[in-house]
Amino acid sequence: MTNTVVGKYKEQPLFKGKGIQFSSIDGQGYVGSAMMFVNQDTGTWSLIILYGDGTGCMIASGKEFEPYSGPNINIPKPKPESQAYKPKSQVVIP
Repeated sequence: MTNTVVGKYKEQPLFKGKGIQFSSIDGQGYVGSAMMFVNQDTGTWSLIILYGDGTGCMIASGKEFEPYSGPNINIPKPKPESQAYKPKSQVVIP
């Protein structure tokens, strides 16, 4: 797998980390070393997980790779319980 992305597409490792891939058949998780390869000249990229037994799986690949230059992504903090939405009790008119 790495021979293809490095040899054919001239991609080089950009980063690595521990990753997990889940089987679509039984949901079993498989832990391995996830690596992102990029060719900064052509914009191609590949995400591969390498397992301890030497097996490699390509998780995704694509083109038009470029560094993200947009704004920071902020996740709003949850409101305290006292400010959370509480529905008003319903009034039943006989």
